[in-house]
Amino acid sequence: MNLFTVSKHGGLLVFPVNDIIRLQASSNYTYIFFANNKKLLSAKVLHNFEEQLIPAGFIRIHNSHLVNKDYIKRIDTSGNVYLNDDTIINIARRRRKQVIQYLKGATIDNNILAA
Repeated sequence: MNLFTVSKHGGLLVFPVNDIIRLQASSNYTYIFFANNKKLLSAKVLHNFEEQLIPAGFIRIHNSHLVNKDYIKRIDTSGNVYLNDDTIINIARRRRKQVIQYLKGATIDNNILAA
């Protein structure tokens, strides 16, 4: 099991990577959204988490969003990503082709891309 660490209040919080649905940048902070509907605010920028999470199956779909591919329900033809927690995020235009190609190759369920 891959573990994800976040420094918080002079300590270190440790979470299983599979519990994280997505990360969202907010200025110089990052919100981390978990499968149990909780969220955590980190004082680090989103880029700081990429190196740790990209190899674990996360994909940068937008400048401000890093998403766990295991929580993607579908993508519509407009480039909206629908997540299991009912969040809808639009894929950045310049990333759309790469994201869709990655997901086609990385998923077993070919129904993830809506026609």
